[in-house]
Amino acid sequence: MKREPKVIPLVCEVDGSVKGAYREKVENWDCIVVPSDAVLPATDNKETVVDLLKGFFQFFSASVNWDTDVLMMWDSSIASRATISQDPFFTSTKAGCMMLIDPFVLTHNVLGNVNEKTRAKFIQEVKRA
Repeated sequence: MKREPKVIPLVCEVDGSVKGAYREKVENWDCIVVPSDAVLPATDNKETVVDLLKGFFQFFSASVNWDTDVLMMWDSSIASRATISQDPFFTSTKAGCMMLIDPFVLTHNVLGNVNEKTRAKFIQEVKRA
């Protein structure tokens, strides 16, 4: 769900767009450190909150195939489950009927415990919205 111009920077862009943020390696993890007083850069996006909300529902109801897609929140991309399953980095990632990879812990599927009934209800509701 990429907006142009962006409303906020992608997680992977924070170190280059938020003053004082920097990358640091901590126990083999690539981390982005953001000062507690950091301020997000202003946006040139002029969409209304209503338009942004419509875009949210359109994206999740029409752009994502929950059977085959994995949402990568680090860089706002969609990967295929087949690609993820072949990548050794993701071998410990819990597969589920919905997959959304945590933008900070890239091996964590935050939707790993969602069951089929909840998934069906979610898809039904975003389409209805």
